[in-house]
Amino acid sequence: MFELIQSIRFADERATGVAQIAADHPALLDHFPGQPLLPATWLVEIAAQIAGPLVETVLQAQHDLERWAVLAMIRDAKILAPVPLPARLDLEARMERIEDGLARTRVSASYGETSVLRAELVFAMIEAPSGAEAAVRARRERVARWMAA
Repeated sequence: MFELIQSIRFADERATGVAQIAADHPALLDHFPGQPLLPATWLVEIAAQIAGPLVETVLQAQHDLERWAVLAMIRDAKILAPVPLPARLDLEARMERIEDGLARTRVSASYGETSVLRAELVFAMIEAPSGAEAAVRARRERVARWMAA
């Protein structure tokens, strides 16, 4: 997993966050030389890294269940503008619904004053598999670090 989230804040059924993407990120060196742009797939992934912890937090608070939010579906994704690099993205995720082991969120991202993404992300809510204690701990530490920033 690439970690680009700098901070995250939760309020009721909403999360906001900030991501910072460098123009010289090793995975982006050929996207595109001379005019670096953030790939749309990364934009969706970064939004999911805000929405997933929101879903987990809401499920824990409202239903006393600890589950992992795993991105299961991307609906109505609209890439509204290219994102030149380096970039600071402001992100927002809102809970829409939780039912039948799925959680639906609405996400958006902006680059400066420009709206660059709107989408609905659906997450499957799964129990952490046995033997995944280190991964669970790392996940909690990562979100705690984002919240403390």
